[in-house]
Amino acid sequence: MYALNLGNPVELDAGADELLARVQPGPYARVGFADYFTIDMPWTATPDTAPLTAPGTDLLGSILEGARKRGLVFHMSMLGGVSRSVEVYEAARREDRRNAQWFADGALAPPWFAGDFDASVRTAWVTPSRYARKLRRHLEAKVRRFALLFLDLRASFPDTLISASGDSEAELNSDTTDANIPFEDQILADYSPFAILEFRDWLLHTGLYADGAPYGGDGYAKKDGESFEQGPAALSAANLARFNADFGTAFGTWSLEYFDWSLSDPVDGDARAIGVGRFSAPGWSARPAGGPDSIAGGFDAPRFANESSGRFWKLWLEFRETMLANYVQDFARWMTTTKNDAGEVLAPNRWYSHQIPGDYLNGTRPGVANPERRLITSASPFWTSIVGDDVGSPGVTVLDRLQSSPSGAVYRRTSQHLFPAIAGLGLPNWGIPEYAPSWHIDVVPESQPSTIIAQYERAVAAGAHMFAFTPWPHFAATTANATALAAFVERVKYRPRGAAATGWLPPVVRGVAGTVTGSAGVTGALAWSPDLFAEAPGFAWAQWPDFLRFEVWRGARAGFTTSDGQPVATLTTPSLAGIRLDWSRPWYKVRAVARSGGQGPLSDAVAVGAPGGGVGGRGERVGPILTGIWRRR
Repeated sequence: MYALNLGNPVELDAGADELLARVQPGPYARVGFADYFTIDMPWTATPDTAPLTAPGTDLLGSILEGARKRGLVFHMSMLGGVSRSVEVYEAARREDRRNAQWFADGALAPPWFAGDFDASVRTAWVTPSRYARKLRRHLEAKVRRFALLFLDLRASFPDTLISASGDSEAELNSDTTDANIPFEDQILADYSPFAILEFRDWLLHTGLYADGAPYGGDGYAKKDGESFEQGPAALSAANLARFNADFGTAFGTWSLEYFDWSLSDPVDGDARAIGVGRFSAPGWSARPAGGPDSIAGGFDAPRFANESSGRFWKLWLEFRETMLANYVQDFARWMTTTKNDAGEVLAPNRWYSHQIPGDYLNGTRPGVANPERRLITSASPFWTSIVGDDVGSPGVTVLDRLQSSPSGAVYRRTSQHLFPAIAGLGLPNWGIPEYAPSWHIDVVPESQPSTIIAQYERAVAAGAHMFAFTPWPHFAATTANATALAAFVERVKYRPRGAAATGWLPPVVRGVAGTVTGSAGVTGALAWSPDLFAEAPGFAWAQWPDFLRFEVWRGARAGFTTSDGQPVATLTTPSLAGIRLDWSRPWYKVRAVARSGGQGPLSDAVAVGAPGGGVGGRGERVGPILTGIWRRR
């Protein structure tokens, strides 16, 4: 749950009071806070040695300690500076304008931007292109440095700092999104020369996308009917002719039409960098009609849908989404492959991407006739969140909007078609690092908690393992959101993840002890721990919804099994008295059975009476007491 000003201990404590007064966590549903943090490092510093300037370790330590004291968990949503917290890369954009995202006309700001020149540079979004090599070097260095910090914090607060996500809502510049303009006519980014050259090499499997190069194997997969070549000979004039024939283009050279550059240019001290002194000069143009920065007939991406063949336009749209997906995956890889001094890495199931599922926004879905305009401007469909199980887990923003319409208040749920689609993928782990099951826009808030609870249940049924409720005022205000969240947590806090579709074996029964109770030594009693887990005191067997009964067994030897043992009794309480002892079978064990029929392992053996028991004495426990764990059938 996102809250404000957690850096203030007084406000954190007040928020914790309010949260815990409404929502009571349990073993399978922990609650806490989430917040956004920018990752920053000096732009001009040496990447290998520069310290992070954000997030502050003292701030994080204070928040985590405050959460730990209240038994709360914490999730961190990280901002890299590409589409959020873009101010951290102002120096990078001033050093080289190519580090910014460019709109189709070459501008850094939307056409209706009313700010001055400096403001447009400050607010410009950053290119996610892999070909922005100096920028990428800086991004990777600071993210890996943060990964080490995160590992340190996890070591200090293992039960509090449970997960993180990022780069939060990475997307291409969607500031131009206009609901009044047709989908295909939206003004798009990114036309930075870095992205354009990457587009070419991605298509041709050249440059950094050549076989054996850093991104070899990540290039474009040709479709049926496409005759152009990929690989070492792809940059030939003959292949350009084939490419033109395939896609209806008329390029005269593979060199870029605007601001041509090469991977042989130096990463540092690049003479072709477009610095602020150059691009702020009178008469400078991002799309020059002539001069040294323009090559007639040079390669370029289509600027508008009707500028070239539909096939080439679709190729460009595919690349934009792929470029963004690559950035999200690279970010996850930097986070989860960084080793600390002990060789430890962040587990991929603790790291989530954090994408806007543009193809499912507000009740839409892939293939509809009227998709949300932000899908094309942001280049962020749901699939960009899937980074691969080896480096992270998918995370998506899901806002279910309740807003006015001519027929009254209606929901436009991002979850409507998204949750079934995700469920169909069978993902092992995914989350919603920004979730609003009922976000009221311009109407009276939802009054029925049951309507909201149903959305939480849909998320869990689709396999979601975490979500961060937003915004805090919707929880704190007198709406149904707080009631719904409390009721949902109450439903699931004793329910193992996936319990509805999976049979779970009960854990081993712990702490079995026996006593001879009769004066003649002919009766005895057993007792064992009422808790399922040593690490979750108070979570009783009776609170597990799938618990059916205990079975008591006895045998002639400490290592007996059910095949050579004898059943004694079945019961639902963690003790049994009045046992008629059998001196030929003095060893006793207990196991738990689930409603699904799953049978847990037999407990350690305990002797009651001979040998070693004695009249009125405690039985002899054999072997260690094992900590119970959930095991899939």
